Amino acid sequence: SDRQKGVKHTPSGGSEGLCRMARRFSEGNIVDVEKQSAVAKLLEVDDNGQSRLDKERQASIAQVRTLNFVLTLLACVCVILGMFLLASTRFEHTKEGSLGRHPDLGTLSSIDPSLTYTLNSTEGAALLKHHDTLSYPFFEGGLSTHFATQETNCGVSTLVTILNALNLPTETMPTHPLWDQHRYFRQDNWETECTERIMPMEGVREDPGGVTLQQFARYVACFASSDYKNADRIMGGASGLSKIIERAMETPGHFLSANYRRASLGYDDGGGGHISAIAAYCPIRDMVLLLDGQKYRSAPLWVPVGMLFSAMDTEDACGEWTPMEDSAERIVDREEELDDKQEDALECAGYSSAQMEKKFQFPVCTPARRGVVLSCHRDSEEPCEL
Repeated sequence: SDRQKGVKHTPSGGSEGLCRMARRFSEGNIVDVEKQSAVAKLLEVDDNGQSRLDKERQASIAQVRTLNFVLTLLACVCVILGMFLLASTRFEHTKEGSLGRHPDLGTLSSIDPSLTYTLNSTEGAALLKHHDTLSYPFFEGGLSTHFATQETNCGVSTLVTILNALNLPTETMPTHPLWDQHRYFRQDNWETECTERIMPMEGVREDPGGVTLQQFARYVACFASSDYKNADRIMGGASGLSKIIERAMETPGHFLSANYRRASLGYDDGGGGHISAIAAYCPIRDMVLLLDGQKYRSAPLWVPVGMLFSAMDTEDACGEWTPMEDSAERIVDREEELDDKQEDALECAGYSSAQMEKKFQFPVCTPARRGVVLSCHRDSEEPCEL
């Protein structure tokens, strides 16, 4: 070989190749030295025992924390501002009736608590939408859904409205020949043996007719729990009535009905005794919403509690029928012929020809005081007491 022959090899290019190799070697050494020097400076510890690398790391962490704090603070400010704007919008929409949407709408401060307002008026709508108004019976309670238009008698229409809102067990609700699968109280199918013992429908229809406070409470008791109180027995008068109403409005499954003199509430067409469900109460104006079943005459009406109490604290001159415990007590030996109207009434009530050959003793009416009735679901956790 050439090495054995003593021939020496040099890099290609001769001396130039040696120079390039030398430069690369020196540059590599310089770079290594610079790296080592930079690392040494980063790891150099000061008097506090901290290296430059530690300080840079801590500064970076502090910057990240500061940035996170600022972003969190901004998010909190945005949330608080959004809640404030939402609350302001809700306050404007409920308490003021959304003046932005209805520029001509008056505020609650302009509502005179000594006057009445129909629900479909600007003021009436504002009262119902106010955030302090207790409106459970009207909305969640279902009165607005089951509100029946009076067909025969105000007491009957209010009764079926309350009974349907009570959400009673299906087996206790009546059926209809056209839709047996759907059970629902109507003004032509609510009667039972229990209600017949109190007063049959012919007694409700006959002049002077109608349903009294006590009869209404007893009708309700055939299906649910009930209690009633005459206005003159309410402790505290109008203020005591406000407390009764407020307590009932806040108790799920409890519904109030008022028996009052219709003309005392300022109806243009007057009217005598009347029964309506109380659907809502606005404590800041001390006004209640009455669901008048005669929707063809008047819309539901907001009434001052004081005015309602005065209308309740009245007497029906011929309103209370003498109770009959058994229908047989109304059948006695006939001494005079029945007229066609009485025969039709007895036939509709299901009396036989043999019974109709005897004299039908119609109950005697006596004066009756008006007041308020509380109707409750029998499974209600709160006692059904006034």
